[in-house]
Amino acid sequence: MNLYERLKDNYKEMLIKQADNYPAMTDSVVTALQSTDYVRDLMVGEAIALIDLVNKFDTQVYGLYDFFNDRD
Repeated sequence: MNLYERLKDNYKEMLIKQADNYPAMTDSVVTALQSTDYVRDLMVGEAIALIDLVNKFDTQVYGLYDFFNDRD
């Protein structure tokens, strides 16, 4: 199961809402999540973009695990 499938619903909704304002960035993040199975395999830029898009600026890198169902 890829990260996009495991992304919690509230974060998916935020991504969808941001697609109107930031289409290229949102598409890039969604593509990365769909092609990645483990949080540790996300590139730093992808992780930062995800944090920006869901407005969780206080998130530490290890906090990304909380964005997804069943931690890896």
